[in-house]
Amino acid sequence: MTTISAYLKPISHYPEELDKAVLSIVERKCYEKDLLFKPGRVCPYIWYLQSGLIAIREDRGDKEVYHWLQDAPAIVIAPDSSLDGIKATRMFIEPIEPCITHRALIEDVHRVIQEHPAFMRHYVIINGNYRRLQNEREADLRTLEAEERFFKLHKANPGLFQRTPDEILMKYIKISHNKFYQCKSRLAA
Repeated sequence: MTTISAYLKPISHYPEELDKAVLSIVERKCYEKDLLFKPGRVCPYIWYLQSGLIAIREDRGDKEVYHWLQDAPAIVIAPDSSLDGIKATRMFIEPIEPCITHRALIEDVHRVIQEHPAFMRHYVIINGNYRRLQNEREADLRTLEAEERFFKLHKANPGLFQRTPDEILMKYIKISHNKFYQCKSRLAA
């Protein structure tokens, strides 16, 4: 398990006093089945996922849309709410397997940035990485066939296929039941 300090240190200069400031604002929380957050209000948190696997999903009436599957270590936000602090989120953030997180209020993160301006570089890099991954995912959904998305995800994270229920993977990849199991059969062959 990678600690939050070990996760942040390689990103940019991370002096001990900054580490102490970051550790002072985080609260360790374990989630077995309880939601990290549910829709209907502005999400004031940012999480560091130390261990486990989470899904960020949206209920759209008769269907569930899985926007993200995030595996530790990772920074987790409500993508439609956390960063702007204005809109209520429409998304559930839920564990797929038991998780250990370190949760901070975004206002506290901003305070640490004000007190330690060097931390802004971490914030910008983490936000940039998140946006890059979001753009890649959106491009993949627009340009790749379902089978290509399946194999791309499997190549990038094969363990995800062992730890995530097939139904969730199908919704995340946006692939039909039949095509999903055809791809799984090709992997087994």
